[in-house]
Amino acid sequence: MSGKILVMTRQNANQATADLTMRATSDGQSVDFTVHVILNAVIDEPPYIVNPVSDVVFDEYPQTQQVNLNGVATDPDDPDENITYSIVSNSNPSALTATMSGKILVMTRQNANQATADLTMRATSDGQYVNFNVHVIINAVVDLPPYIVTPIPDVVMDEFPKIVYIDLNGAATDPDDPDELIEYTMLSNSNEEALLTSMDGRILMLERLTEEQAEADIAMRATSDGQYVDFNIHVIMNQVEGLEDDFYGIKAYPNPTEGRLTLSIEGVSAFGYHVFSHIGQCVMNGEVTGNESCLDLSHLNKGIYYISIEWDDNMLIKKVIVK
Repeated sequence: MSGKILVMTRQNANQATADLTMRATSDGQSVDFTVHVILNAVIDEPPYIVNPVSDVVFDEYPQTQQVNLNGVATDPDDPDENITYSIVSNSNPSALTATMSGKILVMTRQNANQATADLTMRATSDGQYVNFNVHVIINAVVDLPPYIVTPIPDVVMDEFPKIVYIDLNGAATDPDDPDELIEYTMLSNSNEEALLTSMDGRILMLERLTEEQAEADIAMRATSDGQYVDFNIHVIMNQVEGLEDDFYGIKAYPNPTEGRLTLSIEGVSAFGYHVFSHIGQCVMNGEVTGNESCLDLSHLNKGIYYISIEWDDNMLIKKVIVK
């Protein structure tokens, strides 16, 4: 009671009746009376689907799509803004991952293969819910391999010694992946005795090892997203006359050597050297004060090595055999 106001609040939605015995009092005397209350059952209607979600189609890989589920379901007796959405099940998690962010369904395909997936969704309002389906079609994505768009022209060397640097950037392209992700590798060198090769990123270094006439084919590979294209770089080394060792006064002996190798250059006060394996790996280097030095190659494996001798602005390559 609030003054002469009777305040009644029902406690649940069930069917029921109630009798309130009331008393009116005046000047010490009273009369009782009854207030009969009928509580009809209240049926809380569940939400239902008003805007089914259309099929979601994936045509690319990688790819993520989002679907706003706001408005998919409605509740006839509760505010729609109170409806929450959740994922009940995913029929194909190996092909598709799905998560919820508020009322946003976020889907990400997991591979480039053809597949379908059915997401069982749930819209919940005031403790009641309705399930619905989101069908996902995942079309196969054919990942095309890279291909050559700018072939490398023949490399011609008319001088000795000679080093050529080739920038391979742009030699290949990938029709469905960024070209900056293409990696270049060297597969083989057909003439390692005449030409030293090495890679630094996308730069191919070619270093001539002899003044004699020679040719070499460098097998290259451009790789993108697991697929590749092979291509060839042809190198022509023309005969260079008049470059005998005595022209520079350079000696490297004994050659072949069992480990000790003497380098000498007439008329210089200092020189540097780099020793390369037959695959272009630098295995030794140093600076020499004077015009002669004895190198210890005994720790190297038996085989062919190339010594780059540098002084002033000059350079000469000597082939050395360690036996």
